[in-house]
Amino acid sequence: KHDGAREIAPELRHSLDSALNQRMRWHNDLRVYIGALCIIMTVSIFCVLYPTKKIGVFVNSAATLNHASRRRYLVSNLIFLSRELVLNDGFSRMRADQLSSATAYYLQMLRDSDEAVRMGGKL
Repeated sequence: KHDGAREIAPELRHSLDSALNQRMRWHNDLRVYIGALCIIMTVSIFCVLYPTKKIGVFVNSAATLNHASRRRYLVSNLIFLSRELVLNDGFSRMRADQLSSATAYYLQMLRDSDEAVRMGGKL
């Protein structure tokens, strides 16, 4: 009885399977897919779990950046006040006692900001 489909001889099927396996590229292998999936899952789990241990560092990152810009402002302000205190040419329209007290005030603010960034203090 013939149902329309032809049978392939077992020897021919075996030789075709072995030829295809020999010519199969490495990226079509199931072991490569399983290995890549394991690596992706490991990295994904690591990316989810690791930052939870470092959440304290991430929470303070915005404040640290804010302190960096604050320190830059304080340094430039101190440079300006020191220049005016040394030259005393009236450019800032402040008296010498006002300049020295403003310099002391901004210097203390710079120290506090520096301590907050380096030692984790607060302002």
